[in-house]
Amino acid sequence: MSDGSPDPKETDRHRLQAALEAIALPGGARASCDISEAARNGLTYQAYFGDDVALEEAFAYQRSFCEGADRKACATFMLSDYLATLMAVLAPLFVIHRIVPSLAPDDVALRFQTQATPPGHAGPPLRRMHVCFLSPAHAATGGQAERAPAPELADRFRSEIERHFAPLISRLSALTGLAPAAFWRLVADAIAAAFLMAGREIGEEPMTKDLALKIVKGAGSPLHNPQLHFFELDLADGSEPPRLMSFRGRGGCCRFYTVEGGKLCTTCVLKAPAPRDRDLRSAMRRRLGLGG
Repeated sequence: MSDGSPDPKETDRHRLQAALEAIALPGGARASCDISEAARNGLTYQAYFGDDVALEEAFAYQRSFCEGADRKACATFMLSDYLATLMAVLAPLFVIHRIVPSLAPDDVALRFQTQATPPGHAGPPLRRMHVCFLSPAHAATGGQAERAPAPELADRFRSEIERHFAPLISRLSALTGLAPAAFWRLVADAIAAAFLMAGREIGEEPMTKDLALKIVKGAGSPLHNPQLHFFELDLADGSEPPRLMSFRGRGGCCRFYTVEGGKLCTTCVLKAPAPRDRDLRSAMRRRLGLGG
């Protein structure tokens, strides 16, 4: 019998759902918290990424955008897509709301929504991935939004990420022959990029960059690699006043350069700093309307 006190699970669920609803995700993506049995009986992360047939279909989906892409490239593209959706949720949950949700493989569900297919696309229908958290129990919470999170919260974020991605990376490595470290580098890159963006949005870049490095540079963590870093670039030209902007220097490679018509990404780990900075500066000036 209830003594009238709030149900802790309901309190946690409402807090998580309220935080998720406050996060503006790009491109119409959504994230939610659903602890119903119907949701748990749906397509969990473990069921989807643990199914070789589903993974092969995911590879084929990626190949429809890059004809001739090999299995290694398809796997890195697929992982990068998933990371973009998941980290767009997890970074603001951590940075703004101080919530680390449970990322156990059975505590996360995936839902796919078919979208309008652009003219000339001969592959399968485009789809948007949505993430649903199935457990009301947070792996960790704490701190105030105006203060840097306690180190223990960053440690818990890292451990949840590791237990979430370890089974998938093991399977992708077995299917493609690409070393697990190559996939872990992509995960670390995605964490760094998402934390940088979250910090930029709230005006706390130094704090969120420091948090990201504490997470991905943990001793003994598969996320750790020496190449991943942040750097600043002055976008000003000639007599313009300084216009410093922070960027993430990648530790991993998505293998886009291996497909027909592909090339090294602007901040690829395979690029030397000088051409990387030159290309990035030029691209950002065009994007900001400052000229090439």
